[in-house]
Parts: sequence; structure tokens; C-alpha cells
Amino acid sequence: MKRSGDDIRSLVGLLDADLAHLDTLVLENAHAEERIIGGADDPLDYAALGYTIHNLYSLIENYLLRITKQFENNLDSATWHADLLDRMAAEVPGVRPRFFEPTEMDAFHELRAFRHVFRNIYRTRLRAEKVREVQRLVPEAVASFRRTHARFRDALLALAEELD
Repeated sequence: MKRSGDDIRSLVGLLDADLAHLDTLVLENAHAEERIIGGADDPLDYAALGYTIHNLYSLIENYLLRITKQFENNLDSATWHADLLDRMAAEVPGVRPRFFEPTEMDAFHELRAFRHVFRNIYRTRLRAEKVREVQRLVPEAVASFRRTHARFRDALLALAEELD
């Protein structure tokens, strides 16, 4: 598929909109965490915090899917969640720059795994200590994602200029 500079700029606009929505999700996450720090200890408080982590990671995953659909569009349906992250740590020469540095991947794989458990938990209870453990990853993962977005955005805009 031949891409134009306008195709790339359109993608940048969608990615920027996703990043702007991240701010709302970060505030919701902070609010849920503050309730727990303030002494809330009901399982529903941890479920609320888990829900905000789920939403943060879902936004990141959908953002990455936009990139994949623009450039590659061929993820294995059985393993695509993990494959998506791994693919974003690889540069595709002549097609697209890498999104993540390989050293940034651990926290995102942890968030992905937590989101999977959170979505599929129905026979067991959500463990408060696991929610707290994953929550500790959120601030740096979000900061890393913001930095990476800025770097990737610049690379995409340079690519758009080359295509024009």
C-alpha cells in the first residue's frame, strides 16, 4: 500500500487525539489511587483502580493498533496483544520507525497482562496487592509513553515530508 504524506499526517492527528484523551484517564487513575491512599479498602475501590489501569492500557493498545493498521496490518489473531507490543519495539526499515525502545517494554507487558486478567476475572477475586503492584508501574509507563509519542510523532512528520 502506497502512503502519502497526508495519510501520515492524518495518523499523527489521530495519535495526538489519543494522547489528549490520556490526560482524562490519568486523572481518573489518580483519583482512584487517592481514595486507596486515603484509607479506602473495599474490594470495589481496588476494582475501580483496576478499571482505570485497564482503560489506560486499552488506550495505549488502540493507539498502537492505529500505527499497525497504517503500516503493517497483519497481526496473528491468536497472539496479537503481545505481538503488537513486540512489533512496536522493532523498526521496519523503509516502512516505519520503532515506537518503543526495547528497554521500555517490561512495564507495558505487565500492564497488558494485568488488563487481560482484569477483563477475565470472574471465578476469583481481584487481589489488592496485585493492583497496587501494577499501579506502581503506571506513572513511569505514562511518562514513557508521552516521551515516546513525541519522538515517534516527529519521525512520522519527517516521513510525511519525505513522501510529499
